[in-house]
Amino acid sequence: MSTAALHWSAAYLGIPHVRFGRERSGGLDCWGLCFHVYRDVLGIDVPDYLEVPPGSAERAEMGRMVDDICSAWPWHRVEAPREYDVAVFRMGELARHVGIVAGDAGWMLHAASGSASCLTRMTEERWANRLLGYFRHDLMMMERPA
Repeated sequence: MSTAALHWSAAYLGIPHVRFGRERSGGLDCWGLCFHVYRDVLGIDVPDYLEVPPGSAERAEMGRMVDDICSAWPWHRVEAPREYDVAVFRMGELARHVGIVAGDAGWMLHAASGSASCLTRMTEERWANRLLGYFRHDLMMMERPA
């Protein structure tokens, strides 16, 4: 995919994955990447969810965090994704991974464990069967950013 067509995403490629990472200089996890894109590109403040405690219940807590994103205002489930929507994926039995729709052809920007942030096709085998849905922030419901 050409990053020229997705100028906003180019600045977010290659950032190391760090669990609970919220600082670009230190690395980002999947929500940290969303947090920065929404704040820096769209001017929308979203929670950083750093109150999720590490420990043995961490995975279940992360699943609940993603469930909160999926089920509560200001997020709306949408059937037809568009650029900047949040795609939510199941990891194991829990909703635990998010990516940002990047373009209209099935691409997402995301940060997954073991790799730096990248553009990936959501139809790739690893992701296609895990997709739970697309969610749009309330401030994005009426307008489509340039």
